[in-house]
Amino acid sequence: MSTIAARIKAFEHVRDIPYRFNFRDRSKDTTSLSKSGMLKKLLADFGVAAYGVCCSYRWDSTRMPPELVAKAPHPESQHHFLHAFIPETRKWVRVDATWDSGLKAAGFPVAEWDGLDSTILAVTPLEIFSPDMSAMTSYEKENDQERFWHMMQMTYGAFYDDLNLWIESQRTPLTGRTSPGPAGRDNG
Repeated sequence: MSTIAARIKAFEHVRDIPYRFNFRDRSKDTTSLSKSGMLKKLLADFGVAAYGVCCSYRWDSTRMPPELVAKAPHPESQHHFLHAFIPETRKWVRVDATWDSGLKAAGFPVAEWDGLDSTILAVTPLEIFSPDMSAMTSYEKENDQERFWHMMQMTYGAFYDDLNLWIESQRTPLTGRTSPGPAGRDNG
C-alpha cells in the first residue's frame, strides 16, 4: 500500500468512527477535538506533520433542526480540524474527519480525502483562529481537563445528550464495520 493510500485509509478510519459527545467518559468522546487528535497521531505514523486548528461557527448554520438549535446554551460553538503538511506537494491543507459516513444520507457534509488536497469542513466557520490561538484553545482543554469538562457537562450536558440522540436518529449503519479501530491501536 502506498503512503498516500495508507494516509487515506487512516483518515477514513477516524472519519467513520460515529460522532458523539461524551463529557462523562472522555475516552468515548468522538467530537471534532477528539477525532482531530486521533487523526494527527495516525498521520504522524505516515510522516505527515499536522497541528490542530479551531474555528467558531453558529449552531443555526448546521443541519440541526431549529427546535434543537434553540436548546443550545450559546448560539456559537467551536470546531476543530487539522492543518496537515503534505510532503509530496510541500503544501499545508485542511483535513476534517468530523462527520462519519453514516451521516451522509442525512445531508451532513461528510469529507472525502485524496490524501493530498484539503477536505471540506464540517461546519461553516465564522472565524478560523490563528495557530497560536488554536493551540491555546486545545491546550487549555487538555491541561485543565477536569475543570473544563465538568463546566462543559454542567453547561451543555442536556443539550449534547439531545444532540447525540438526534444525530443517532440521522445515521444510517455502515456495512462491513466490525470494530471501532484498527488492530493494535488505542483510539480512546
